[in-house]
Amino acid sequence: NSIHDSVSLPAFEWTDKSEMGHKEEYMEWLRKYVPLGNHLIWHDVGGNHGLLNISGDHRLPFNIRGGTDVVVVGENDVSNNLIQENIYAILEIKKYVERKNVMQTILELIAADLTTIDTRIVFGILSDLRDDWRIFWCGSDRKIKFWKAQNRAIAVQTLIKLLGNTGTNLESAIPAAERVKIDTFFDNVD
Repeated sequence: NSIHDSVSLPAFEWTDKSEMGHKEEYMEWLRKYVPLGNHLIWHDVGGNHGLLNISGDHRLPFNIRGGTDVVVVGENDVSNNLIQENIYAILEIKKYVERKNVMQTILELIAADLTTIDTRIVFGILSDLRDDWRIFWCGSDRKIKFWKAQNRAIAVQTLIKLLGNTGTNLESAIPAAERVKIDTFFDNVD
């Protein structure tokens, strides 16, 4: 995994098409400029509006309906139709990042973390694929934590490092960033 600089890591080129209209281009951009190892892939789930649905879960006082744009999963998870249970990260892509997108990404993070296997701790990414890159996770103090990258190159380096180390230790990539499963937020809910 090479270290990118601003010359070798161009910003994604948005046009007047919708965000979904850019799907092929942004998937190609992600695969080219944010390469993943460990048999992980960027997988387009933009058309699956029910991917993150949660209904009747005793841990939540409400139901969740929705999806996200892209997930990081294992290659075999896609071929075996086990995407929802094996998400490493969710990526919400926006032409322009607004406050409502932050709330959307946090809810997607929570839904993904609740639906994945117990040993997987998910993190969320919100980006315009240009200069706004934010990473969200569940902190050990029962709060949603976030980090905003100073620039695109640092964001991509951090993501490559995070997804290269799929364990629970975020501190190697983002100082003081300990991740936990969202289940730890709930007091002995059975």
